[in-house]
Amino acid sequence: MKKLFTFICLSTVLGYPLFPGVNLAQIAKPIAPDCQTYCDDTETYDPPPDTFCLCSPTTATTFEELLDNLTDYIFFFATVLVPILIIVAGFYFMTAAGDPQKLDKAKKIILYTVIGYAIVLFSKGLVAVLKDILGG
Repeated sequence: MKKLFTFICLSTVLGYPLFPGVNLAQIAKPIAPDCQTYCDDTETYDPPPDTFCLCSPTTATTFEELLDNLTDYIFFFATVLVPILIIVAGFYFMTAAGDPQKLDKAKKIILYTVIGYAIVLFSKGLVAVLKDILGG
């Protein structure tokens, strides 16, 4: 397993020079002056540095774009929420002191967090598969 991990890491790091046609300077987008400009045109701009822009997912003009925005929005919040819930469950484990109710509560928090996050991941993947099948 260590050899596989080492191979993947090295091939990722060393593989970049093998693709000279990819120029990262060409891929970089201009930085938006403020969040409103970034949210209005995320295709053209990168977000402003040292700020956190949370764009409304309902600014889409097509149903496909709305679906993409909503799944990205839900995925973002789920990704932020999962580590917090795991830490809370760990706190319950650490402070249980042998209390079966607290241990059971911690196990349920972890179980439901993992199930919920799996649903979010599968839904994001399902949207991508359906878009591919339907030609979107």
